[in-house]
Amino acid sequence: MSPKSQNPKNNIYLIDGSGFIFRAYYALPPLTRSDGLPVGAVSGFCNMIYKLLTNKLNDAISAPTHVVVVFDQKGPTFRSKIYPDYKMNRTEPPIDLIPQFELIREATKAFGLACIEMEGYEADDIIATYVELALERNWETTIISSDKDLMQLVSKSTIMWDTMKNKKIGEKEVFEKFGVYPPSVIDVQALAGDSIDNKQNAIEFDSYNSFSDNLKSNFGNYETIDTKDKLEHWIGKIYKIYFFAIDLETSSLDEIDANLVGISLAIESGKACYIPVGHIASEQNTDNDKNNFKGQLSLNYVIDKLRPILEDPSILKIGQNIKFDYKILLKYSVSLCSFEDTMLMSYSLNAGLHRHNLDTLSEMFLSHNPIKIESLIGTGKNKKTFSEIPINLATKYAAEDADITFRLWKIFRPMLSEKKVSAIYNNIEINLISVLAKIEMNGIRIDENILSNLSTQFLNKLNFLEEKIYQLSKERFNIGSPKQLGIILFEKLGFEGGKKGKNGTYSTDVDVLESLASKGYNFPEYVLEWRQLSKLRSTYTESLQNHIKTKTGRVHTSFLSSGATTGRLSSSNPNLQNIPIRTEDGKKIRSAFITDKGKKLVSFDYSQIELRILAHIAKIKNLINAFKDGQDIHSQTASEVFQVPIEDLNPELRRQAKAINFGIIYGISPFGLANNLRIPREKAKNFIDKYFDRYPEIKNYMDQTINKAKEKGYVQTLFGRKIHTPNINSKGPAAGFAKRSAINAPIQGTAADIIKLAMIKIPQLFINNNLSAKMVLQVHDELLFEVPDKEVETLKNKVISQMENACHPFLTLDVPLKVEFGVGENWNSA
Repeated sequence: MSPKSQNPKNNIYLIDGSGFIFRAYYALPPLTRSDGLPVGAVSGFCNMIYKLLTNKLNDAISAPTHVVVVFDQKGPTFRSKIYPDYKMNRTEPPIDLIPQFELIREATKAFGLACIEMEGYEADDIIATYVELALERNWETTIISSDKDLMQLVSKSTIMWDTMKNKKIGEKEVFEKFGVYPPSVIDVQALAGDSIDNKQNAIEFDSYNSFSDNLKSNFGNYETIDTKDKLEHWIGKIYKIYFFAIDLETSSLDEIDANLVGISLAIESGKACYIPVGHIASEQNTDNDKNNFKGQLSLNYVIDKLRPILEDPSILKIGQNIKFDYKILLKYSVSLCSFEDTMLMSYSLNAGLHRHNLDTLSEMFLSHNPIKIESLIGTGKNKKTFSEIPINLATKYAAEDADITFRLWKIFRPMLSEKKVSAIYNNIEINLISVLAKIEMNGIRIDENILSNLSTQFLNKLNFLEEKIYQLSKERFNIGSPKQLGIILFEKLGFEGGKKGKNGTYSTDVDVLESLASKGYNFPEYVLEWRQLSKLRSTYTESLQNHIKTKTGRVHTSFLSSGATTGRLSSSNPNLQNIPIRTEDGKKIRSAFITDKGKKLVSFDYSQIELRILAHIAKIKNLINAFKDGQDIHSQTASEVFQVPIEDLNPELRRQAKAINFGIIYGISPFGLANNLRIPREKAKNFIDKYFDRYPEIKNYMDQTINKAKEKGYVQTLFGRKIHTPNINSKGPAAGFAKRSAINAPIQGTAADIIKLAMIKIPQLFINNNLSAKMVLQVHDELLFEVPDKEVETLKNKVISQMENACHPFLTLDVPLKVEFGVGENWNSA
């Protein structure tokens, strides 16, 4: 038996022989010797042992220096004396297995292996004893078993190996199974019980209430860590349980400019602390107040002490919106790993039902109203930074946040047991955190001069439009005031269709204006153009200039995974996801997004991904075939709907088909399509009717989806993401919106899941190919990269392949995904 590599330590294999026997027996068909003796379990057992000894299992498992095979011994154990009914539910072994037990023991000895069993003890007891002895000798231990009872023995130096699944079971895997780390497994099993052992515990509703009440009580008794001994004590506690909640306090919510002020930790409900590192008394504080700013450990000392547990992959860190903490710690050269996020847990479980911020979750699940930050730092001109808050007050606020986060985690973790919800959280949302954090830290360069010039151009154009509007209305008024605009439209100019709301004001929303514009009126057309241009100027050409960071010369947006119910990312401070791409003014704004010399901006965009997903979900054969054949899908639709051969189509018919294709995904009405195409509503209705006649599968999908939403209260993406539809059974306008949202959510949500999966895989692609390219932006179906000129061609092929195969291995679509590629000096040209 030769190890694959020299082991620095002894490594003992503890083989659960009894477990091997039963696995071998049930895995193979019955076998008999020439004399009729059953030997199927013997054969299977020997094969399993041979694989172990020849180290053919997996490279991830080290070769052993010592091997022990441990068996149960027939007869009562010490537990039977304590509890006579112990294992009374366990059935006798199959009759053809009984004669094989002794043969298996002989075979074990023939392999030259130690064969251990002991009267009055089970194999588990012996294995646990050997684990303890190995720990005392600083040996590594590999338990060859899948028995969940043995998982409490897993530690840094002890792993399990499930030979049937060829799977390593370390601390992380134990946590994924039980929701707790190995030392607490025994507590979970004590609560849940085991029917085999005849100790099933019935946890009554009253018991749950008691547990829930315990979660909701004892807020506020927190410790300030102001000495090295206290810090060491807390770190020691964390090393005993291998998980804790963490929350950072900073001088600003802007991660680029923020400085670390303090760190709060929680290790159980009601047990939390605060480590101040950056509180500074202001001149306004009295001498007595300034005493409340003393007793802080140095920032560097605290970071150095906490770095090992923050970077230890075997210790779980729990946060609320932990991406913020991840980014702050990166500034101090700490790479946070192995973490969970209560905000994303809540989002994965309850998207569409409520908000997922800490205050909302605390009130909903803990019946606790947290301390409001405004009560400490104030608002308006007199607003302070957190660094100016006295340490005693900061401790109550900051430690409470960590405490609440810990309690929420204890509630949410068991709720994530449903396979599909767990997959969304574990495979997508958690893995995306570090990717988004790095995109945000990278930022994107913006040419301030271009923005400034555009702002001036837009202002001149706005002035021109205003004069046009005033000429037609024959008076000057505030165009931005819906009330004044309504009076001009429907009273002075006499346009038809004016409707007043409950407040007595005419509606002048975009649908009303587009409806009027579709009839050829200039006045509403000018107002629509004025509104759009005014928004572009205020939101982008003016505002973006204020978001350029002096330190980097870049804009650093913040992505929120839990902002949209469908799973789409939202963007804020600034929002870069709503810059129009099809208008000339929108394209001009995109031209201000530039890159450094010697680099290019490279864009990758999923082509018609939502239509492709619709074709798959609704099983629309004609569209599936068109996508497979690489046909122009809008021409194909125009040909189908308008019964015109593709070669005879004119651009107008294709444009109309395109509007229907994309509109159908969002449940467009004849009214909406009429406004989009500027055609009569009856004609738009006729187009939609023809569309459903040619693609009846779409109507079936819509009806089925709405029915499922009404029945279950949610819809799901192809990956299993739940999107709740609380208003689906309402009446009036809200019902229509809820139905359209329900129809669209599985499609848009699946597209969002796909691009998230692609984003998660791409960083490793860069590492594997030694690329220095950076992901700098995500906008719905598009990814934008900053790439050195010499890497553009390599990146192109690698990223396209990655994005087009992002579903693998989770999902196989009936249609191919297609990614379009562009490269340029700025975002618009890319």
